[in-house]
Amino acid sequence: MYLHSSHRMFELLSCGKTISNSSLKYAVKSIGILLLNTNTNIIGKSLRLYECQTFTDIDECIIYVKSQTKQLFLIISNMSDKVILQLQKLSQIKFIYLYDCKLEKNTKNIRGNISDLNELKKLLIEDIKQYSQELLYITSITVFNATKTKVKNKNQVHFIWFQFIINMLLSLTPKDGAEEEMILEYCFQSDKSELSKDTDIEWYINNSSIYHLMNQAFQTDNIEFLFKIQYFIINLHNDINKHYHPLSTYQNRLLLYRGQLMIANDLQNLEENIGGFISINSFLYTTRSLNTARQYAGNGSDQSNLKSVLFEIEIDPNTTTKSFANLNRKDSNEILF
Repeated sequence: MYLHSSHRMFELLSCGKTISNSSLKYAVKSIGILLLNTNTNIIGKSLRLYECQTFTDIDECIIYVKSQTKQLFLIISNMSDKVILQLQKLSQIKFIYLYDCKLEKNTKNIRGNISDLNELKKLLIEDIKQYSQELLYITSITVFNATKTKVKNKNQVHFIWFQFIINMLLSLTPKDGAEEEMILEYCFQSDKSELSKDTDIEWYINNSSIYHLMNQAFQTDNIEFLFKIQYFIINLHNDINKHYHPLSTYQNRLLLYRGQLMIANDLQNLEENIGGFISINSFLYTTRSLNTARQYAGNGSDQSNLKSVLFEIEIDPNTTTKSFANLNRKDSNEILF
């Protein structure tokens, strides 16, 4: 997809969107708090919604972290630089908070050495609140800009690698019992009532937790979880293919819209790379209705880290390399890539 700037293509709105209870539950279930060699009294009432684990053994802590699909906020006390840097490399760790530790060199996800307990609690609560909001609006977008060679090469490698993973997901036959395993995994992380939805597309387009879980996995390159829901991904992909060819014969040009909230840094990255190319590593939900897209974008937000964005996308159905399905639900004229 080519990225350019115009008032029609890339319109920023003053926006907002009410977060549903099911989405809030998803955010809570997608975050965990770890205490390593730290007093459990540090967790107050405001953080009891989140799962909290306490460790005194570093090896047990690392084993637990590697087994998780959620993002973890880790509080460490009285640990060596070697241990801290070892934990910092784990992709499941979102932030590390040092409580009375000494670390000569801070890295990007280490929030600093804090000796005041109240200050640490305040920072932790603020970080979790912001990340909970961001979780609901992550978009798996990779930007390619020919003028930034180093960044372009890094992104190209990631793009090729991820395409290889997707091809594997779609081409490998799911193991025996894959459907049952996916349902168990899905029930574990979401409401059982959502399993009553009839089709894979229905699960996805109704803002079910599977939508958030899948997007988070694509965004964080959580290959293990993607293979756990491989059965669903294959079925959704096949459903889209079933609807693809009849739609492609209707016309030579499709004008589509997508409205959404975006994290401010992600939006800035797009604005700084006008003229480049973007790759979206997930299913993409769009509509032919401008008004419907505006509703998804919202109309007012007081969150400085979230921005409302309206995308206008022009495609040629006869040359596209990715399948898409015309969902024809009510008056929204939805297209799912």
